[in-house]
Amino acid sequence: MLLYYLYAASAVIIALVYMLFDVFNHREVPNIFAYASLLFAFAVLPLSGNWNLLVESYLIAFVLLGLGYFIYRVGELGLGYVFELAALSLLLAPLASPIVSQAVPIATSLPPIVALFLNTGIAAVIVIPLFYLGIVLGRFGSSMTKWVSRSDVIKAAAVVAAYVAFAALLAQISHARVLLLALILLIVLGSALLLVFQRAITEVMVERVGVSGFLEDDIIAFNLMSGKEIAAAKRSVGSFDRLVTRKMIAEMKRKKIKQKFPVYKSAVPFAVPIFIGVVLTLLFGNLLLLALLG
Repeated sequence: MLLYYLYAASAVIIALVYMLFDVFNHREVPNIFAYASLLFAFAVLPLSGNWNLLVESYLIAFVLLGLGYFIYRVGELGLGYVFELAALSLLLAPLASPIVSQAVPIATSLPPIVALFLNTGIAAVIVIPLFYLGIVLGRFGSSMTKWVSRSDVIKAAAVVAAYVAFAALLAQISHARVLLLALILLIVLGSALLLVFQRAITEVMVERVGVSGFLEDDIIAFNLMSGKEIAAAKRSVGSFDRLVTRKMIAEMKRKKIKQKFPVYKSAVPFAVPIFIGVVLTLLFGNLLLLALLG
Protein backbone atom coordinates (compact mmCIF):
# COMPACT_ATOMS: atom_id res chain seq x y z
CA MET A 1 0.00 0.00 0.00
CA LEU A 2 2.91 2.31 0.76
CA LEU A 3 4.18 1.85 -2.80
CA TYR A 4 0.72 2.74 -4.13
CA TYR A 5 0.84 6.07 -2.32
CA LEU A 6 4.44 6.65 -3.46
CA TYR A 7 3.50 6.25 -7.13
CA ALA A 8 0.25 8.22 -6.77
CA ALA A 9 1.85 11.10 -4.85
CA SER A 10 4.79 11.22 -7.27
CA ALA A 11 2.46 11.43 -10.27
CA VAL A 12 0.42 14.23 -8.69
CA ILE A 13 3.51 16.21 -7.63
CA ILE A 14 5.19 15.93 -11.04
CA ALA A 15 1.97 16.92 -12.86
CA LEU A 16 1.46 19.81 -10.43
CA VAL A 17 4.98 21.18 -10.91
CA TYR A 18 4.62 20.97 -14.70
CA MET A 19 1.32 22.86 -14.42
CA LEU A 20 2.85 25.60 -12.26
CA PHE A 21 5.72 26.10 -14.72
CA ASP A 22 3.27 26.04 -17.62
CA VAL A 23 0.99 28.71 -16.16
CA PHE A 24 3.39 30.95 -14.23
CA ASN A 25 6.66 30.56 -16.13
CA HIS A 26 5.41 31.16 -19.69
CA ARG A 27 5.35 27.43 -20.49
CA GLU A 28 9.10 27.19 -19.82
CA VAL A 29 9.89 23.96 -17.94
CA PRO A 30 13.55 23.72 -16.82
CA ASN A 31 15.34 20.90 -18.63
CA ILE A 32 16.77 19.64 -15.36
CA PHE A 33 13.28 19.04 -13.95
CA ALA A 34 12.01 17.37 -17.13
CA TYR A 35 14.97 14.96 -17.26
CA ALA A 36 15.01 14.35 -13.50
CA SER A 37 11.28 13.54 -13.32
CA LEU A 38 11.58 11.07 -16.18
CA LEU A 39 14.66 9.38 -14.70
CA PHE A 40 12.90 9.20 -11.32
CA ALA A 41 9.90 7.47 -12.92
CA PHE A 42 12.16 4.94 -14.66
CA ALA A 43 14.06 4.32 -11.40
CA VAL A 44 11.12 3.77 -9.02
CA LEU A 45 8.98 1.51 -11.22
CA PRO A 46 11.11 -1.62 -10.50
CA LEU A 47 10.10 -1.25 -6.82
CA SER A 48 6.73 -2.72 -7.82
CA GLY A 49 8.40 -6.11 -8.26
CA ASN A 50 6.16 -6.87 -11.24
CA TRP A 51 8.61 -7.60 -14.05
CA ASN A 52 5.98 -8.16 -16.74
CA LEU A 53 4.53 -4.75 -15.87
CA LEU A 54 8.01 -3.28 -15.87
CA VAL A 55 8.79 -4.45 -19.42
CA GLU A 56 5.38 -3.40 -20.74
CA SER A 57 5.57 0.02 -19.07
CA TYR A 58 9.11 0.70 -20.30
CA LEU A 59 8.03 -0.17 -23.84
CA ILE A 60 5.02 2.15 -23.60
CA ALA A 61 7.22 4.96 -22.26
CA PHE A 62 9.75 4.55 -25.10
CA VAL A 63 6.94 4.52 -27.68
CA LEU A 64 5.53 7.71 -26.15
CA LEU A 65 8.97 9.33 -26.24
CA GLY A 66 9.50 8.32 -29.88
CA LEU A 67 6.08 9.39 -31.14
CA GLY A 68 6.12 12.47 -28.95
CA TYR A 69 9.49 13.58 -30.30
CA PHE A 70 8.20 13.24 -33.86
CA ILE A 71 5.11 15.32 -32.99
CA TYR A 72 7.40 17.87 -31.32
CA ARG A 73 9.61 18.13 -34.40
CA VAL A 74 6.64 18.94 -36.64
CA GLY A 75 5.64 21.71 -34.24
CA GLU A 76 2.47 20.22 -32.78
CA LEU A 77 3.52 19.63 -29.16
CA GLY A 78 6.07 20.98 -26.72
CA LEU A 79 8.88 18.60 -25.78
CA GLY A 80 8.19 19.15 -22.09
CA TYR A 81 4.75 17.57 -22.46
CA VAL A 82 6.36 14.53 -24.09
CA PHE A 83 8.65 14.00 -21.08
CA GLU A 84 5.76 14.63 -18.70
CA LEU A 85 3.44 12.07 -20.33
CA ALA A 86 6.21 9.46 -20.50
CA ALA A 87 7.00 9.92 -16.79
CA LEU A 88 3.32 9.77 -15.84
CA SER A 89 2.80 6.61 -17.91
CA LEU A 90 5.44 4.91 -15.74
CA LEU A 91 4.17 6.20 -12.40
CA LEU A 92 0.54 5.37 -13.14
CA ALA A 93 1.32 1.91 -14.52
CA PRO A 94 1.06 0.03 -11.17
CA LEU A 95 -2.13 1.90 -10.19
CA ALA A 96 -4.85 -0.16 -11.86
CA SER A 97 -7.44 0.40 -9.11
CA PRO A 98 -8.76 3.96 -8.68
CA ILE A 99 -9.18 5.37 -5.18
CA VAL A 100 -12.88 6.32 -5.22
CA SER A 101 -14.54 3.98 -7.69
CA GLN A 102 -13.74 0.42 -8.66
CA ALA A 103 -12.49 0.11 -12.22
CA VAL A 104 -14.99 -1.40 -14.64
CA PRO A 105 -13.83 -4.88 -15.81
CA ILE A 106 -12.71 -3.85 -19.30
CA ALA A 107 -10.51 -1.09 -17.89
CA THR A 108 -8.35 -3.47 -15.87
CA SER A 109 -6.75 -4.78 -19.05
CA LEU A 110 -5.87 -1.30 -20.32
CA PRO A 111 -2.72 0.60 -19.28
CA PRO A 112 -3.62 3.57 -17.03
CA ILE A 113 -2.04 5.91 -19.60
CA VAL A 114 -5.10 5.23 -21.78
CA ALA A 115 -7.33 6.54 -19.00
CA LEU A 116 -5.02 9.53 -18.58
CA PHE A 117 -5.28 10.43 -22.27
CA LEU A 118 -9.08 10.16 -22.24
CA ASN A 119 -9.48 12.05 -18.97
CA THR A 120 -7.05 14.74 -20.13
CA GLY A 121 -8.97 15.14 -23.38
CA ILE A 122 -12.24 15.59 -21.51
CA ALA A 123 -10.63 18.11 -19.16
CA ALA A 124 -9.06 20.01 -22.07
CA VAL A 125 -12.36 20.46 -23.89
CA ILE A 126 -13.89 21.91 -20.74
CA VAL A 127 -10.99 23.88 -19.23
CA ILE A 128 -9.32 25.43 -22.28
CA PRO A 129 -12.34 27.48 -23.47
CA LEU A 130 -12.88 28.82 -19.94
CA PHE A 131 -9.18 29.62 -19.55
CA TYR A 132 -8.99 31.61 -22.78
CA LEU A 133 -12.42 33.24 -22.59
CA GLY A 134 -11.31 34.97 -19.40
CA ILE A 135 -8.28 36.35 -21.25
CA VAL A 136 -10.38 37.30 -24.29
CA LEU A 137 -12.91 39.12 -22.13
CA GLY A 138 -10.15 40.99 -20.31
CA ARG A 139 -8.51 42.10 -23.54
CA PHE A 140 -11.48 42.84 -25.79
CA GLY A 141 -14.35 43.38 -23.35
CA SER A 142 -17.73 43.73 -25.04
CA SER A 143 -16.03 44.07 -28.43
CA MET A 144 -15.07 40.37 -28.33
CA THR A 145 -18.16 39.69 -30.45
CA LYS A 146 -16.44 41.26 -33.45
CA TRP A 147 -14.29 38.11 -33.67
CA VAL A 148 -17.38 35.91 -33.94
CA SER A 149 -18.52 35.08 -37.48
CA ARG A 150 -21.83 33.70 -38.63
CA SER A 151 -20.14 30.53 -39.90
CA ASP A 152 -18.61 29.93 -36.44
CA VAL A 153 -22.03 30.21 -34.81
CA ILE A 154 -23.57 27.86 -37.39
CA LYS A 155 -20.82 25.27 -36.79
CA ALA A 156 -21.31 25.52 -33.04
CA ALA A 157 -25.08 25.18 -33.39
CA ALA A 158 -24.65 22.09 -35.56
CA VAL A 159 -22.33 20.49 -33.01
CA VAL A 160 -24.71 21.28 -30.15
CA ALA A 161 -27.66 19.85 -32.09
CA ALA A 162 -25.75 16.64 -32.84
CA TYR A 163 -24.71 16.17 -29.21
CA VAL A 164 -28.21 16.93 -27.92
CA ALA A 165 -29.68 14.35 -30.29
CA PHE A 166 -27.09 11.82 -29.14
CA ALA A 167 -27.80 12.57 -25.46
CA ALA A 168 -31.54 12.27 -26.06
CA LEU A 169 -30.99 8.87 -27.65
CA LEU A 170 -28.88 7.72 -24.70
CA ALA A 171 -31.51 9.01 -22.28
CA GLN A 172 -33.95 6.51 -23.79
CA ILE A 173 -31.59 3.65 -23.01
CA SER A 174 -32.25 2.21 -19.60
CA HIS A 175 -28.59 1.79 -18.63
CA ALA A 176 -27.52 5.29 -19.70
CA ARG A 177 -26.02 6.89 -16.60
CA VAL A 178 -26.34 10.45 -15.33
CA LEU A 179 -22.54 10.70 -15.34
CA LEU A 180 -22.41 9.95 -19.07
CA LEU A 181 -25.05 12.55 -19.85
CA ALA A 182 -23.26 15.10 -17.67
CA LEU A 183 -19.97 14.44 -19.49
CA ILE A 184 -21.68 14.90 -22.85
CA LEU A 185 -23.18 18.19 -21.67
CA LEU A 186 -19.82 19.52 -20.49
CA ILE A 187 -18.08 18.42 -23.68
CA VAL A 188 -20.70 20.02 -25.92
CA LEU A 189 -20.54 23.30 -24.00
CA GLY A 190 -16.75 23.38 -24.24
CA SER A 191 -16.78 22.47 -27.94
CA ALA A 192 -19.39 25.13 -28.70
CA LEU A 193 -17.41 27.84 -26.90
CA LEU A 194 -14.24 26.87 -28.78
CA LEU A 195 -16.04 27.01 -32.13
CA VAL A 196 -17.80 30.32 -31.49
CA PHE A 197 -14.78 32.16 -30.10
CA GLN A 198 -11.99 30.36 -31.97
CA ARG A 199 -10.80 33.52 -33.76
CA ALA A 200 -10.69 35.61 -30.59
CA ILE A 201 -8.91 32.80 -28.75
CA THR A 202 -6.34 32.47 -31.54
CA GLU A 203 -5.78 36.22 -31.45
CA VAL A 204 -4.86 36.23 -27.75
CA MET A 205 -2.61 33.20 -28.21
CA VAL A 206 -0.54 34.78 -30.96
CA GLU A 207 1.95 37.63 -31.13
CA ARG A 208 3.45 38.92 -34.35
CA VAL A 209 7.19 39.15 -33.83
CA GLY A 210 10.38 39.40 -35.85
CA VAL A 211 13.40 37.16 -35.53
CA SER A 212 14.61 39.13 -32.49
CA GLY A 213 11.47 38.00 -30.66
CA PHE A 214 11.90 34.31 -31.51
CA LEU A 215 12.76 31.77 -28.84
CA GLU A 216 13.88 28.22 -29.47
CA ASP A 217 10.86 25.86 -29.55
CA ASP A 218 8.42 28.66 -30.35
CA ILE A 219 5.68 27.55 -32.75
CA ILE A 220 4.70 29.69 -35.74
CA ALA A 221 0.96 29.85 -36.43
CA PHE A 222 0.94 28.54 -40.00
CA ASN A 223 -2.87 28.64 -39.91
CA LEU A 224 -2.63 32.45 -39.84
CA MET A 225 -0.30 32.57 -42.86
CA SER A 226 -1.26 32.08 -46.48
CA GLY A 227 0.31 29.36 -48.58
CA LYS A 228 2.19 32.01 -50.56
CA GLU A 229 3.61 33.57 -47.39
CA ILE A 230 4.83 30.19 -46.13
CA ALA A 231 6.35 29.27 -49.49
CA ALA A 232 8.10 32.65 -49.73
CA ALA A 233 9.53 32.28 -46.23
CA LYS A 234 10.82 28.79 -47.04
CA ARG A 235 12.51 30.10 -50.17
CA SER A 236 14.21 32.86 -48.19
CA VAL A 237 15.12 30.67 -45.22
CA GLY A 238 15.79 27.02 -45.96
CA SER A 239 15.27 25.94 -42.34
CA PHE A 240 11.97 27.83 -41.94
CA ASP A 241 9.26 25.66 -40.37
CA ARG A 242 6.51 25.66 -37.73
CA LEU A 243 8.97 24.79 -34.98
CA VAL A 244 11.52 27.54 -34.31
CA THR A 245 15.02 26.11 -33.91
CA ARG A 246 18.43 27.64 -33.17
CA LYS A 247 19.47 26.93 -36.74
CA MET A 248 16.42 28.75 -38.08
CA ILE A 249 16.98 31.79 -35.83
CA ALA A 250 20.65 31.98 -36.81
CA GLU A 251 19.85 31.72 -40.52
CA MET A 252 17.16 34.40 -40.32
CA LYS A 253 19.51 36.73 -38.45
CA ARG A 254 22.27 36.07 -40.94
CA LYS A 255 19.95 36.90 -43.83
CA LYS A 256 18.55 39.91 -41.92
CA ILE A 257 14.91 38.86 -42.29
CA LYS A 258 12.73 41.78 -41.21
CA GLN A 259 9.32 40.18 -41.65
CA LYS A 260 7.13 39.55 -38.62
CA PHE A 261 5.46 36.19 -38.10
CA PRO A 262 2.48 35.05 -35.97
CA VAL A 263 3.93 33.05 -33.08
CA TYR A 264 2.07 31.22 -30.32
CA LYS A 265 3.47 33.14 -27.35
CA SER A 266 0.46 32.28 -25.18
CA ALA A 267 -0.14 28.75 -26.36
CA VAL A 268 -2.49 26.34 -24.64
CA PRO A 269 -1.10 25.33 -21.20
CA PHE A 270 -1.71 21.62 -21.73
CA ALA A 271 -0.19 20.81 -18.35
CA VAL A 272 -3.40 22.10 -16.74
CA PRO A 273 -5.72 19.47 -18.29
CA ILE A 274 -2.96 16.87 -17.84
CA PHE A 275 -2.90 17.59 -14.09
CA ILE A 276 -6.69 17.34 -13.95
CA GLY A 277 -6.45 14.12 -15.97
CA VAL A 278 -3.99 12.64 -13.45
CA VAL A 279 -6.30 13.45 -10.52
CA LEU A 280 -9.33 12.01 -12.33
CA THR A 281 -7.39 8.86 -13.25
CA LEU A 282 -6.29 8.28 -9.66
CA LEU A 283 -9.76 8.91 -8.26
CA PHE A 284 -12.02 7.31 -10.86
CA GLY A 285 -9.87 5.42 -13.35
CA ASN A 286 -11.11 5.63 -16.93
CA LEU A 287 -13.86 8.23 -16.59
CA LEU A 288 -15.38 7.50 -19.99
CA LEU A 289 -15.58 3.74 -19.41
CA LEU A 290 -16.94 4.37 -15.93
CA ALA A 291 -19.67 6.54 -17.44
CA LEU A 292 -20.45 3.99 -20.16
CA LEU A 293 -20.19 0.72 -18.26
CA GLY A 294 -19.95 1.44 -14.57
